[in-house]
Amino acid sequence: MAAWEEAIVEFVKWIRDSNRPAWVFFIVTGAILLLPQSWLATLGVVTWVVNYKPWIVLLCAVSLVWLATSPFVVWHEHYKIKDRLKNSAKDERFILAQFVRADSAVCCVSLYYAHSAESLIRDKILFDTQQQDNSGSPFIGMNPYVFRYLRKNKDIVGIKPLNEKD
Repeated sequence: MAAWEEAIVEFVKWIRDSNRPAWVFFIVTGAILLLPQSWLATLGVVTWVVNYKPWIVLLCAVSLVWLATSPFVVWHEHYKIKDRLKNSAKDERFILAQFVRADSAVCCVSLYYAHSAESLIRDKILFDTQQQDNSGSPFIGMNPYVFRYLRKNKDIVGIKPLNEKD
C-alpha cells in the first residue's frame, strides 16, 4: 500500500474512532456563524461566508448531531462488548483471565491460543501491540474499558472472588 493510501486510511480511522473532528467542525463553523461581520471582514472571508453559509450551517448541524449521539454510540459499543464477553468460549475466557490474574493490560499470549486471541482482536476486546517475546509469542493489549470491567467482574472469566467458597 502506498504512503498516501495509508495516510487516507489513518485519517478515516481517526474520524471514525473519535469525535474530535466533530468538535473542530462545530467550534469553527459556530464561530464563523456567530462572529460579527467586521471581524470576518478583517479576516477577509465575508464573501466566502456569504456564498457558503448554507453549507456552513449544515456542517455545524451535522457536527452537533454527531456530538449529541456519540454517548449513545459508546453505550452501544459497551453493551456489545459485555454481551460478547458473557458469550465467550472457554479458550477465550482463559486468555482474558491471564490479564486479570496478572493485573496487567498487556500480556504475552501463547501461540497455541493465537486463533482465539484473533477473534477477540476482531471484536475490539484485545489489540495487537506488534511486539513478540523471544519465542515468537505475541504481546496482546486489552481494551481499557474491558480491563476495568473484567477486574470488577472476575466471575465472567472464571475467577472466583476471594470471599467466595467452593
